[in-house]
Amino acid sequence: MTSFFNKKILVFIWINITYLIYCFLRMGNIPAESDFARSVAFLELFYEAWIYYPVINLLFFAALKTKLYGNVYIVGFGIILYYYIARFTNILMNCKTPYDAGLLINFGINICLIITVIIFMIRKSKPKMPRKKLISIDLDGVLNTYSGNYAKNEIAPVKDGAFEFLQKLSEDYRIAIFTVRDKTLVRNWLIRNDLIQFVEDITDVKNPFSSIFLDDRAINFDGDFDKTYRLIKNFKPYWK
Repeated sequence: MTSFFNKKILVFIWINITYLIYCFLRMGNIPAESDFARSVAFLELFYEAWIYYPVINLLFFAALKTKLYGNVYIVGFGIILYYYIARFTNILMNCKTPYDAGLLINFGINICLIITVIIFMIRKSKPKMPRKKLISIDLDGVLNTYSGNYAKNEIAPVKDGAFEFLQKLSEDYRIAIFTVRDKTLVRNWLIRNDLIQFVEDITDVKNPFSSIFLDDRAINFDGDFDKTYRLIKNFKPYWK
C-alpha cells in the first residue's frame, strides 16, 4: 500500500512541476513594463491553475491517512484532467509558433499520464474476491481404489464419487494433489478421469499454506501426545 501511495505522490508532484515549467515558458510571452510586473504576472499565471484544484491539493495528502483515498484520488485527478484538456484544447485552437507546439506536447503527455493513473486507480479500487483456501489431497487411497498394492507406473482406477467430491470441493477450495508419484503419470490419470479441471497443482512438496491435508494414512494431532500415541498404535488405513 505504501508503494502505491508513493507512486501517486510522485505523479502529483510531476503534474505541479510540469505546470511550473509551463509558466516559465509563458513568461517570455507575457508583456510587462518591468521585471516586477513580469514576476507578478508569472505568479498570477501559476496560481491560475490552483483555481481549478485548490481543495484537491489538500485532499490528496489528507487522503493518505484515510480510507477514502481511492475515490478522492479518482475525483481529484478527474478535475485536473479536465483542466489539462481545457488548456490543451485552447492552445490547439491558437497554435501558431513552435513554442505553442511544445506546450501541446507537454499537456498531451500529462493528459496521457493522468488518464493512465485514473484507470489504474479505478482498477485498484475494485473489490477483490477473497482467495479460496488450499486443500492438499493424497491420490492413492483417497481418489482411487488403491488397497496397498503399489505399482510405480500404474495408478488404480478412480474411486466412485471422486468426481462429485472434487466438483463440490472446488466451489469453495483450491485443490492440490499431494503425491510422490510421477507428475506426468498423475496428470494423465486425472485427464482420463476428467478430474484435471478441479486441480490447481500436482506436487510432492508439503505446502505450508495448505489449510487441510486429506490422506488415508493421516492422524489429526489435537495437542494431546498420549491420545495421539494411542491412535498411532491402533491405526490402520480404512482399506485394510
